[in-house]
Amino acid sequence: MHKRQQLGSLRNGQKMNMTPREINKSSIVDYLYKMSIKPERKMNGYYMYYSPIRSAERTPSFKVSIGSNLWVDFGINEGGTLIDLILKLNPDYTVSRIVADFNKGIFSFHQLKKNDKLPIASRINIIKTEPLGNSPRACTYLKSRGVEFSKVCNYVSGISYEINGVVYYGIATKNINDGYNISSQNFKCATKQGVTFYSHNNGMSIIVTEGIMDLLSFIMLYPKQVGLHDFCVLNSVHNLPGIYHILKNNSRIICFLDNDLAGDKATSLIENYSKANEISFFDYRGRYKEYKDLNDYLMGTAM
Repeated sequence: MHKRQQLGSLRNGQKMNMTPREINKSSIVDYLYKMSIKPERKMNGYYMYYSPIRSAERTPSFKVSIGSNLWVDFGINEGGTLIDLILKLNPDYTVSRIVADFNKGIFSFHQLKKNDKLPIASRINIIKTEPLGNSPRACTYLKSRGVEFSKVCNYVSGISYEINGVVYYGIATKNINDGYNISSQNFKCATKQGVTFYSHNNGMSIIVTEGIMDLLSFIMLYPKQVGLHDFCVLNSVHNLPGIYHILKNNSRIICFLDNDLAGDKATSLIENYSKANEISFFDYRGRYKEYKDLNDYLMGTAM
């Protein structure tokens, strides 16, 4: 059973024209969360993660101290601020580029490893995709996010892929540009960017979510609504311009985006588009205002 009551807005307090010092005050935990990286252990005063910097490991060795908002990777004995972490994950970035991205209000950083100059999508070798029921690892991952695979098997597939000779497993969706959007415990990437669209031959109303986990959470929370709406997953707020041709065919747009600055901006843009095209618009983030997104709400209210 899942609670259905009040599902809002943990504003992260970020503002435009942030300086590097102000950016370093932004939560490293929140930044990792935006990359779909969640802690394996929550201790008193710090969180432990599998390292986002190095290859897959068996024991979490990446520590984020909540009070000081600093990180340390014990596997390489390095650490620092949020900007230090972003530079570590993105060797081609500069501090000025990080500041510019933060001040745009929408920031999304690829998880590149040290000295890696190539976009990570170009290093992914897709081994195979398969039905969820044939992929125990994908089902286990979904279960860790509060999702029952049997209820969402029509929307995602299991996937196995290789990076630098190491095989990984996760879930995948195909987007409208024929790319794969891949998610697993400590990884999120697209082989080619694009939105994912599911048509239920409705053409009247459409549910818009930021990530696939939010859509799967919607299916878990509101099973009776499945089939009554078309679904559109942005996969990244940067893909927002690519959905307007889809939105224009609907008489009602319902948004379940994230409760953060990027979600605010994307929601506002969709609302303005709706008004300009005389389409009914609904922002449902108020229903989960104590949580960052719909998946967090699902996991926070699961019995």
